[in-house]
Amino acid sequence: MTPPFDGNVQRRGALHPHQVAELAFLLRTSRALLLSEPGCGKTATLLAYAQSVLGDGGIVVWATKKGLVRQLQAEAEVWLPASMQPMPVKDDVPGSRFVLATHGEIYRRIGSLDWLVPDLLIVDEAAAVGCGGINPAAPTYAAHRLLSRRSGRSVLATATPVGSQHAMDLLALLEVGCIPGTPSRDSIYRHLHRAQIPAAYGRTREFISGITDRGLALMTAPLTLHAIRTTASEIHQSLPVMVRTTVDVPLSPGDMLLYEAALSKEGLPGHQGQQSVSRSSSALVEATVLLLTDGIGGTGHEKIVVFSDFFDLVNPLVDGLEAAGESVIRIDGSMPAKQRNDAVHRHMSTGRHILVGTSALEEGLNLQHSSLLVTVVASWSKARELQREGRLLRLGSLHPRVHHVTVRPDVPLEIRKEARLEVKQAIADEVLRAVPSALRT
Repeated sequence: MTPPFDGNVQRRGALHPHQVAELAFLLRTSRALLLSEPGCGKTATLLAYAQSVLGDGGIVVWATKKGLVRQLQAEAEVWLPASMQPMPVKDDVPGSRFVLATHGEIYRRIGSLDWLVPDLLIVDEAAAVGCGGINPAAPTYAAHRLLSRRSGRSVLATATPVGSQHAMDLLALLEVGCIPGTPSRDSIYRHLHRAQIPAAYGRTREFISGITDRGLALMTAPLTLHAIRTTASEIHQSLPVMVRTTVDVPLSPGDMLLYEAALSKEGLPGHQGQQSVSRSSSALVEATVLLLTDGIGGTGHEKIVVFSDFFDLVNPLVDGLEAAGESVIRIDGSMPAKQRNDAVHRHMSTGRHILVGTSALEEGLNLQHSSLLVTVVASWSKARELQREGRLLRLGSLHPRVHHVTVRPDVPLEIRKEARLEVKQAIADEVLRAVPSALRT
């Protein structure tokens, strides 16, 4: 019987049996995806893989999100000797055989990194480069794919291989990783379901609504040989149960028309439109404050996290909660990593505290001490929703249940958006079922 995964063992630099199995798989599979659930120690497995390549005299490039750089450096100090510590990327000459770069640095500097031919490319938080799902010319996607092509080996790590564009995100990951057996885009396009949805002012718009069984089989076939995954239950750890609810907020007729117009567009135009309406309407802020003071937030939850995609909502949310007598801690992307970590430590301190922020709350922070997550207006990306939940759904949580309440405008297109997110999650579940388990390989 596999012993339970112990975080203390990790600090001593020893791999758990599932990580040994993951490492063995990566060493024999030159092009791979590591799709283990959050909290299962993917970083330790990848560092052990890097150490093996570095020990043979190879060059390793590790690409990750900007918010996770400090966290990786701290873990590398535990796992690797001083001579193998990762160093920031440089344009001219390698400063180290272990090069650390953000996803943004890869695409901004790929033209000046023609000298860099890694023996191993590690793409952490690989869903962040999946923007090529729909647009193969997207710079982040194209740059990572180019670097992967000239790398001897590559591994892409993510817990969410299906994001905002259904199975096309998975196709992008397969392409970036140069995974053998990856189907062509033309073959997949023939298997996509498309549908028309109502847009603003009586118009309609086409979107990708799903994929045929045959198309999904083409997409998942490479995973059986080139992907591996560990779940929390397999290593005898139980994550809290996530309880999801929604609160629909009535809007004035004028605001409803503006929201419908904004929601008819995906991506940046839709985001900007919703942000503009949110700025002029106090309904969402007032509903959120009421929820946190008199609703679910006032019944037994001491550590609460409030997230919004819209920066313009954060200030009025903070003002409204403080006016109601709440202790509020704010986090945003302008804060350096140390300041954000200090904010989390204050949030963990004795007493009731509400942590409010934007995308800075999505990465690099462990919020398992919290029991309630409130999202003000859902994202189009199911992967981002899961990423936020993953900050709270972590090994070591003291809560048997974690609640996620989404506060959304009561408009028909918002409700249809939620239905589309549920379809995306069903496809993601089907994809992950095709991935072999590390402990059964």
